Amino acid sequence: MEYIYMSEATSQQVKKCTITDPSLQVLMITVINGRPKMRQERRKYIREYWTYRDELTVQYGIIYKGMRVIIPKYMRPQMIALSHSLHLGADACVRWARDVIFWPSVASDIRENVQSCDICNDYKANNQKEPLMTHQLPESPRPKFAQDLFSLHGDNYLVTVDYYSGYLN
Repeated sequence: MEYIYMSEATSQQVKKCTITDPSLQVLMITVINGRPKMRQERRKYIREYWTYRDELTVQYGIIYKGMRVIIPKYMRPQMIALSHSLHLGADACVRWARDVIFWPSVASDIRENVQSCDICNDYKANNQKEPLMTHQLPESPRPKFAQDLFSLHGDNYLVTVDYYSGYLN
């Protein structure tokens, strides 16, 4: 694969499933032979890809939307499971998919799968971000400080900031 890293086994499976997927066969022929100019000429099979028509290419029997592989219908559950295998939440799964794979409803399909996952639902509350805390600005320097720890190039630092002046120490 020249566009993205994909194992040879997965590449062969995508090719095989693309050949057996009637809508992707019509789409592949349309991409290779040229897209119909008029909307009425579009076949029912490829309507869902019409919006992306200028981004579609075929390489070695696989259809791409830009750098992303168009996944045949038969393989979509497998790709959804792969994106969700680490249970990182819907946003992380969709980010991965947007970099690597494509079909018209990929984001909503992944979100639906994550929402129905018992493991993700059990731990969802624990993964929530803390809300931003508001505070009143002091009327003079030094009555209120903020501190944080961080590491940079193997060295540990403690940063202290004066809320009034913004002075770092």
